[in-house]
Amino acid sequence: MNDKKRVYIIFLWHAFFLAITMSMIDFNTVFPSLISLLTGSKIIFGAIYSMLFGVPLIFNVIFGHYLSSKEYKNLSFALK
Repeated sequence: MNDKKRVYIIFLWHAFFLAITMSMIDFNTVFPSLISLLTGSKIIFGAIYSMLFGVPLIFNVIFGHYLSSKEYKNLSFALK
C-alpha cells in the first residue's frame, strides 16, 4: 500500500471516530443525561459541566497572553 493511501485511510478512521465522539458528547443531548444517570447529583453535574466549559477558556487566556507577544512568521499565509 502506498503512503498516500495509507495516510488517507488513517484520516478516514480518525474522522469516523471523531464524528461518533462529537455526537455523543454534545452538551445539550447525550452528555447531561449520562452524567445525571451516573451521579444523580445536580451539584456534581454542575461541577463537571462548568469544568468542561471553563478549563479550555483558562488555557486560552494563558496561551493567548503568551502568543500575543509573538510576531507572525508569514502574514501572507494567514490572510489567504
